[in-house]
Amino acid sequence: MVEFGESPVVEFWTGAATALIDCCIFHSIDTLKVRSQNAQDSLPWENFRKASMLSRPSLVLGSLYAGFSTNLFLKIPYMSMMFGMHAVNKCIFDMVGLEHANEDVREITSAVLVGVEASLILSPLELVRIQGQNNGKGGLISATRYVATHHSPWVLLRGMDACIHREVKYCIGQFAAIGFVESALKRWSEANHETNSLALQLHENASLRILASSMSVGFMCTVISQPDDVVKTRMQSHLPPSRASSSSAAKGAASGAASDSAAERGYQKYRGYLASFRTVSAEEGVAALWRGWVWRCCVRVPLGLAVINMAHPHVRPHVAALLPNS
Repeated sequence: MVEFGESPVVEFWTGAATALIDCCIFHSIDTLKVRSQNAQDSLPWENFRKASMLSRPSLVLGSLYAGFSTNLFLKIPYMSMMFGMHAVNKCIFDMVGLEHANEDVREITSAVLVGVEASLILSPLELVRIQGQNNGKGGLISATRYVATHHSPWVLLRGMDACIHREVKYCIGQFAAIGFVESALKRWSEANHETNSLALQLHENASLRILASSMSVGFMCTVISQPDDVVKTRMQSHLPPSRASSSSAAKGAASGAASDSAAERGYQKYRGYLASFRTVSAEEGVAALWRGWVWRCCVRVPLGLAVINMAHPHVRPHVAALLPNS
């Protein structure tokens, strides 16, 4: 069964290690997902056609791994906090006298809290990542400098509500639903392994049960939360007019004024969570709320959860050995 440790420190650093693995494998899928959600080309085809045959592989790789440093420094604190806060929440439950509460209720309650807690750090980092990954603002340092220079600090809260909605659903899957499904598969395989070949495989191979439960729950959770992810991406891709742009417009620069006007229109269309839902539905149809769903629902999250949940129990003992007093 998928189990998580009780030590917040060990879980924190285990989350960091698994985040590194996850990010290195799946960053390119994140890039394709974000571009699909914004109805952009998956690759810079014009540049690709102009490039020589020898330079095309590096062009594709560079495009798919645009914003990798930002995503890496997003994923590590996010997953560290997610795993660490799950352990902290359960410690708090014990401290306030809920140690004997129903275990399923404890897991679901903690998962909901983790979704909110993780979003506080994840949403601002994703906004910076999108500026580099999708809006051409470069890696971690240059994208952060762009946001800090051109916008108010309050812009980092943009898309937070959509992120919370998405993360609560994801965390319920990660910390509760996968365990429920894995337990159900275990019971079914124990009852049917003598007469069913699939049940026999599941009965003999715990990793296969974890793989199956992670991928199936990952798919279900992301299908439900995909509209939240699309809305968050639109909101964080369309920031309010930059201070530099406004300054140029004030000096009579025509290009600055045009840029400022376009940014203002995009910002107003995706001003808030519900407004963004209405804009996407009205202009592109309800189906657009699931734009990019193949990359996220069928590839990124199911495979990502499988890698995380299969790596986690192997990584945690090594982390615990390095932190014997935790």
